Amino acid sequence: MNPKLRAVLPMLIDVVLPVAGYYLLSACGVDDFWALTIAGLATAAHALFTTVRRRRLDGIGALVVLEIALSLVLLAVTRDPRIVLLKPSFYTALAGVFLLGTCVAGKPFTIDVTRPMAIGGEPARAPAVDAAAAHSAGFRREHLHITAVWGVLWIVESVVRAWIVLVTDVSTGVLASQVPGLVALVVGILYTRSRVPALSRHVDEFAPAQTPR
Repeated sequence: MNPKLRAVLPMLIDVVLPVAGYYLLSACGVDDFWALTIAGLATAAHALFTTVRRRRLDGIGALVVLEIALSLVLLAVTRDPRIVLLKPSFYTALAGVFLLGTCVAGKPFTIDVTRPMAIGGEPARAPAVDAAAAHSAGFRREHLHITAVWGVLWIVESVVRAWIVLVTDVSTGVLASQVPGLVALVVGILYTRSRVPALSRHVDEFAPAQTPR
């Protein structure tokens, strides 16, 4: 599978599963609270499976665990479908704060996440990518900017999504509340792609020189 598609696919699944699951369960007569809860847990289960398959708890895995914990808490303390529908806003706000936190800590989240794409199926390029991450101030600065943009996007998305949920009925909100996330995703991807040439230049500085033929 194309590395770029592999990176985006989980996000698309996280949009499709809860929306399709809700409308399917709702059509079968399941009330709004349980339809939203079951659809949300299905998404969390998919993310958990992906984390277990990687056999390590990285930043994404930690966010998945927090999402599942939040789902269980909401399941225990409320039966209000609107509160369940607000859950993704808490999650994306948490993700945004987490991303900004990695910038403050000097370890921008996108360095590790985008490593497979930076290597681009060329194992010989891996040492140059790792060297740039460890020694290139320009490379790390680009990733600080990219991570910060994603962090701000997810925080703004969480606010807009929450507003949509609060001003619409549940059935409308399930679909309409996905729009801010899709917009944030597109803007984030476009911005990240715009910085790829600069990132590649920094990596090339550590690539071994080609022997003239």
